[in-house]
Amino acid sequence: MRIKILTLLILSLFINQAWPASDLSLQSFLKAVEEANLDLKSEEAAAAAMKSKAIGVRIPAPSVDYLQRNFKNESANGFEVSQSIPFPGKITSEKRAREENARAANHYYEARINEVLSMARLAFIEYWLQFENISVLKEKHKIIADHVKLSRSVVRSNSMLKIHLLKAQSDLNLLENEIFKQEQILIEKKLKIAEFLNKPADYSPQRPARPPLSEVKEIQVLDSPQIKTLETRLLAAQAKESENKKSWLPDLKLSYMELSRTSMMPEHSQISVGITMPFAFPWEPSSKSGEASAQRRVSEYQLAKGKRAIEYAQKRLLEESKTIKKQLALIENQLLPRAKETMKLVNNIAPRDMTSLQDHRDAMEAFTDLRLQALSLRGRYEQVAAELLKFTADKENIYE
Repeated sequence: MRIKILTLLILSLFINQAWPASDLSLQSFLKAVEEANLDLKSEEAAAAAMKSKAIGVRIPAPSVDYLQRNFKNESANGFEVSQSIPFPGKITSEKRAREENARAANHYYEARINEVLSMARLAFIEYWLQFENISVLKEKHKIIADHVKLSRSVVRSNSMLKIHLLKAQSDLNLLENEIFKQEQILIEKKLKIAEFLNKPADYSPQRPARPPLSEVKEIQVLDSPQIKTLETRLLAAQAKESENKKSWLPDLKLSYMELSRTSMMPEHSQISVGITMPFAFPWEPSSKSGEASAQRRVSEYQLAKGKRAIEYAQKRLLEESKTIKKQLALIENQLLPRAKETMKLVNNIAPRDMTSLQDHRDAMEAFTDLRLQALSLRGRYEQVAAELLKFTADKENIYE
């Protein structure tokens, strides 16, 4: 029985080591980014700080003073309690400004989630595209290497054919250099994945699974978190303007004083009520009111500009995505099948001269060149999708 258990343990260890880890899916990667990304954690903490700042009303704390009034042979002891109460409209306006700023911070956090996840999605797809790009380049390398072998068998003493062979050999070396370059870019893509996941530089992510083609669709501009942020910042500016316009109004001052009895003076208490007079120096409240009104206008202009910017971006990105999809469809549905069929025909023909050799090479390379072009178009299409997904009202759209 022990031998059987030991055998099973050894087999399980062997299987775990020999069996390759499953590919990294887009959804699991985005989920990990949302949980671990430092930018998002920082923005979440900032939003929480603004939420805490919005709690309660802002009234100056009361003060308590100890009093001692000295006479010739004795002294009277007592205390004084004082409280300053801002004009009620100031309190409500100031609290509303803090609440709107907290809401704006929360909307900004939602916008940052969209932006980080959209860029993470693009980074994942570019990581996958880089693997595909290198794979196609290696296929092209094999095609040129096979062509070099074929050219050697045909060259003999023909000088033009020798020139063709030398050029093919040089192109083969140049392609090797390109593969080295692309492998270095792959390392950079891996580091980008590690950065999104808050992993150390030596982290080696799994090979990415093939991601689905992103769906580029129209968004509701007014529902985007970027516009919600600007709208609530405007509301906060309006509340601040309302508060500063009330800076002309007086604040209430209350105090209560009590002194102990002495031989020369009975027990004494005093209540006083007063007001501040900010209008006595009008330049300060005037300055605050003017500044707040200007800041409110700035917020209005930023909101209008933000709406236009997203509208223009959406129009440009939607049109570009349609164009790219047409190009991809043309390559995948017509050019690639035709190039593949041409490859099959050329493989059955034995080139004998310069023209047939060149035709052979062109036909064999056309298929891989078209695949590289399709990968490049896919990359640009995903960039367009990522730019548009930043403005989505529902982050679940980024996971699709």
